[in-house]
Amino acid sequence: MLDRKDYRTLLAKSHSLIALLLMVLVFSLLADGFLSRDNFWTVMRQISVNLCR
Repeated sequence: MLDRKDYRTLLAKSHSLIALLLMVLVFSLLADGFLSRDNFWTVMRQISVNLCR
């Protein structure tokens, strides 16, 4: 069982991932086309352009 300090350490290490998952959840509920195939490929293209710089 994890104690309170271990939970804080885990939260500190993964706060960005938690924020990303919350944003995906909120946007998928609010926008009709957020989880569409076209939007996925648009995001992948934008990421690849930023990675190649």
